[in-house]
Amino acid sequence: MKQVLVTGATGFMGKHLVRSLIAEGYHVIATHRIGSDLTGFANMQDALEWVEMDSTDTWCKSLCDKRNWDTVIHLATDYGRQSGTVSGIVATNVLFPLRLLEIAIERRIELFVNTDTCFSVDYPYLRPYTLSKKQFAKWGEVLTDNTDTRFLTLELQHPYGPGDGPGKFVPWIIDQCLHSSEPIRLTSGHQEKDFIFVDDVINAYLTLIRRWREIASETLVIPCGTGKPISVRDLVECVHRQCSSDAKLEFGALPDRPGEIMRSVADISILSQLGWTPVTSLAEGIDRTFNEAIRAEPKIGHRSQHGPKTVG
Repeated sequence: MKQVLVTGATGFMGKHLVRSLIAEGYHVIATHRIGSDLTGFANMQDALEWVEMDSTDTWCKSLCDKRNWDTVIHLATDYGRQSGTVSGIVATNVLFPLRLLEIAIERRIELFVNTDTCFSVDYPYLRPYTLSKKQFAKWGEVLTDNTDTRFLTLELQHPYGPGDGPGKFVPWIIDQCLHSSEPIRLTSGHQEKDFIFVDDVINAYLTLIRRWREIASETLVIPCGTGKPISVRDLVECVHRQCSSDAKLEFGALPDRPGEIMRSVADISILSQLGWTPVTSLAEGIDRTFNEAIRAEPKIGHRSQHGPKTVG
């Protein structure tokens, strides 16, 4: 049985990926931070092993003791949203994956799939996060040159779906449409973003695992999105309809963020050549995300009228 090592397994994307890998017959070795909630994985013990990340190098030995993993999918990240320090962001986004990559190279692991953001370092929002992600991607290219380990970076646009964090735009606007008794103050909504449903992103990872040998050797970064951006306004109005919301949408009540990226879209030609295509429409994706939000209603405690911390 093929074994895959997944970092960031308890995050939004990681939970979906681990479940899909196990459903596809893979054995998963997953990393988690001390104190992470693992209850959502209770029925997967036979196909899932955990490695706890601590402040020592014990996790390195734990990984090295597990002999059969031959693929890494690196999802763990620190956005720095909770007043995190730059040194903490660098530790999570650069130093940790660097050590993991060194282990992978030493063990001649076949494939290391990194995950990056579509943001550029010129984008003023979350700059330490973006810079650290770009730095590791570059280190990955340098370290794996002329080794037995193939290093690929999946560059994500704006994933959304069930289980996403409340600080992200889609769950925030769903929450506002469901519960706000006051007008929802928004920017112009003219920004065009490539929103992609989480299941389609997971299928992109699975496609890379199966068919990475078909990717040209000079290819290092693989964009992932739908290839068809929509305006933020269209997305908000879709959510508003799905929620049957009575809340008034006040587009233009807030100024656009300084330095805002007004258009972002993925060139999905590389993934398309591997046989991958996004299949979830915006309406279906919002419907599934909305239904999950309703089921999780007792857990929703955030009702802020302030805007979300990021779009996508």
